[in-house]
Amino acid sequence: MDEAQTLADDVLVLSGGGIIGRGTPAQLREEFLGRGLRLRIRTRLDPTETLRGLGHDPAPGRDGALLVDVGDEDEAETLIAELVRSGVGLREAAHAGNTLEDIFLRLDDRTQHQPAYQTWDQQ
Repeated sequence: MDEAQTLADDVLVLSGGGIIGRGTPAQLREEFLGRGLRLRIRTRLDPTETLRGLGHDPAPGRDGALLVDVGDEDEAETLIAELVRSGVGLREAAHAGNTLEDIFLRLDDRTQHQPAYQTWDQQ
């Protein structure tokens, strides 16, 4: 799903033999998870103070990474640009949440609570 997140223009989400979602990764994320993103950030120097100065409250992640919540993709791009300008030695900035896999799990969970069949007039 990582490739689809990065490369796909149109995503069709299937579960139980049926279509349960369709759109661009951004459209699906906004519709089913909201506009916010969680970024995983790794840097050469500790960016905590820089992030706080930019109005973010980072949380510790695995492998020395920090997790930062942003409002949308534009805010993520701005944050990454500011980290590069600050000289903290940005090594990685990746989605850590609200991925296509998260969308699939949310949609699939919804379908688990629906009847396994539909009558013709329910379609």
